[in-house]
Amino acid sequence: MRSAKSRLTVKFDFDLMQAICDNTEVFNNEVGYILRTYCDLKYKEWRFVPEKERAPLRDKLRTLFDVDLADANVRKAIDKQMQRAWHNYRRTLREHFKTVGGAGDLTKAKGKPYEGVSESDWEYLCNCWSDPSYLQKSLKNAESCKKRKWISRNGSKSTARHHISRGVELNAHVGHIETWRLRHWHPERGWVSVEAESKYEEMMELRREKSPEDLTDKQILEKVLGRESVRLFGWGRSPTGSKRSKGDSNIPTYTQLMDRVGELSGTVEMMKKLLIEKNIMPPMSHVPSDHCSVPLNRGSSSIDRGQHVDG
Repeated sequence: MRSAKSRLTVKFDFDLMQAICDNTEVFNNEVGYILRTYCDLKYKEWRFVPEKERAPLRDKLRTLFDVDLADANVRKAIDKQMQRAWHNYRRTLREHFKTVGGAGDLTKAKGKPYEGVSESDWEYLCNCWSDPSYLQKSLKNAESCKKRKWISRNGSKSTARHHISRGVELNAHVGHIETWRLRHWHPERGWVSVEAESKYEEMMELRREKSPEDLTDKQILEKVLGRESVRLFGWGRSPTGSKRSKGDSNIPTYTQLMDRVGELSGTVEMMKKLLIEKNIMPPMSHVPSDHCSVPLNRGSSSIDRGQHVDG
């Protein structure tokens, strides 16, 4: 491992839960490489990957980057980037699955695994992607995508990173609306949709009515697009945004609870490790767990109830 001085510095924005600095691209690429190379693929979703699997992946980042893994926020930000890399990789693998036979010719598809993926991992994924319940869910997701009114031009970068690359601070009062416009408007082809243009005009009308001190650009985005949409675009929610609407709830979602469980598990594992290193606690015997609920027999395609592989 390199010394701390020779390793690259990474700064995280804990509201956005992502790296925002000069080394962001290098960091994100390394996260993707580690995920693709070392992560066990026999989990249906990233949230099912246990802490004992995540911790070694995070630790590999310390070879190139000076990151404080004792900080719970740092671990959570790294896990969020690993989750993004997980989804991107699974999407690539599924596209390959469809091109080599897919669910229509499962035997052929199983015989042509993606480069670098083990036969057992590939068979597991093929069984998941050919399961009737998964195919039904995919069909519903495809129908939902067709109803989307516009798609941004972000590419692999989040809106926040595009914003910073323009030389504008994330917490500035203005600049967010222009960043949003640039991600939904093309200098030659114009707006990505009529709806996007209409939303921009609505934003500018509010901008003309209110001063930046009374209503920031980010708050206008939240007002026009909805707070959840702004969060999904990568901005994070404004701490001084508009009041909670009647339909909002203080009850956490299942995903939020699972994320919290993951954080607490990480803290427990780290404390155990420290106690064992100081000989306060005897080493624990690790019993391998069966996290692959999909049978690996040829031709099998059953899936656990209530869980679906992500695409």
